[in-house]
Amino acid sequence: MNPYAQLRRGPSLSTTGLALFAALLLSASLTGCGCNGDPRGGGYLCGREGLSSGTYQQRVDTRRQAVENEQDENMRKQQDTSDLQMQNDELNNQADQISKDLLKLEKETAAMQKKIAVASATSSASKKELARLEREADQIKQQAVLAQDTPGTDAERQQELARLQQRYKELQKQILLLTGGI
Repeated sequence: MNPYAQLRRGPSLSTTGLALFAALLLSASLTGCGCNGDPRGGGYLCGREGLSSGTYQQRVDTRRQAVENEQDENMRKQQDTSDLQMQNDELNNQADQISKDLLKLEKETAAMQKKIAVASATSSASKKELARLEREADQIKQQAVLAQDTPGTDAERQQELARLQQRYKELQKQILLLTGGI
């Protein structure tokens, strides 16, 4: 036999070497190569296992659900913000209306004071009683101005407005009775 003949054929794999290689490949695939479900690591065999076992799909589904949950939460918060803004606008409108009503009452009271002054000059009604009504009208006017500038809840301001309006109506009736409708 020619000693160079073996070199020309190349090295031969023995059945023992082939069996050893197959055993290593089989043990690597059975142990999972230390796969942790993260597609960024683990190499080809872990990638195959992640695809075939559904681990990667579960990971995608979990993340997709987390994104949907965050979107739902954002939508809920936007709705809450919108609702709060509407309530704020409504409260501001109520506060503005109360201020307008107080200003109107102040002007009406000032007009009433002028009527009392005219009635004092031309009426035979008691000047002392007319002076008392004028002082009361002045008090209502001052309290209306004060209520406009006083901080408080809208309910408190609304209550004060109602009280002043009631006093104004009573004063108006007294003036009509005293002056005979002048």
